[in-house]
Amino acid sequence: MSRNNVFSDGTSNYRYPHKLPDFLYHGTLRSNVERILSRGLEPRWDRPATDNLTSPSVRDYLYLGTINRCANHICRVVEWNLVPKRGIKDNVVILRVDTSLLNKRLLRPDEDWCTSLWDAEVPDYLEDSNTWTFEGRVYPNEDEAVLAATGGLVEWARRCWYDSLAEEESVAYKGVIPPEAITVVASDEWDGGLRNLRARWAVEYSGMTTNREPAEGAVQQETDLEAT
Repeated sequence: MSRNNVFSDGTSNYRYPHKLPDFLYHGTLRSNVERILSRGLEPRWDRPATDNLTSPSVRDYLYLGTINRCANHICRVVEWNLVPKRGIKDNVVILRVDTSLLNKRLLRPDEDWCTSLWDAEVPDYLEDSNTWTFEGRVYPNEDEAVLAATGGLVEWARRCWYDSLAEEESVAYKGVIPPEAITVVASDEWDGGLRNLRARWAVEYSGMTTNREPAEGAVQQETDLEAT
């Protein structure tokens, strides 16, 4: 891996102890809520990645962020990726996570933050078997091997989770978040504040979103949502 001078040993650039905000957020689809409130919020594991606009998420992690970060994710992934590409029409939900119920030892930086600073190791290609290897494990295709290498980078930089949260407003979690930590705080069905948050990001994804202008009064609802 290439290293820079600031994070050459994979340690945080911020003084410990790191303090989490009281709440972090996760964007999902309404159809997932019943399962999440029953079993908890889980990494995707063997399920297909939702966000494949740039690269799939690492399968062992789930992702949390600020309310604005979640609005960005919803606009980018749900409206641009899921609906036009897969024909999925579903209501959008934002989940609030009580961070006092998280195990801080399971926090990791978002791999997008990691790869902006360092390059993940390149998996080895085995021409004879047309497979890829990383750290002794064999993968049937390059994408899976690259995901494993990216996960290896995240684990190396795991003490930088606060840097990722402070600088990118997002963090990964290597575990299951229990149902008692989760509350539904906004949905596409009723919350004008959520629509306003998504509209804020529509300019960045111009032409990729079905967003409309926020309804009258949405700004006040947005303020109420951020205060929750």
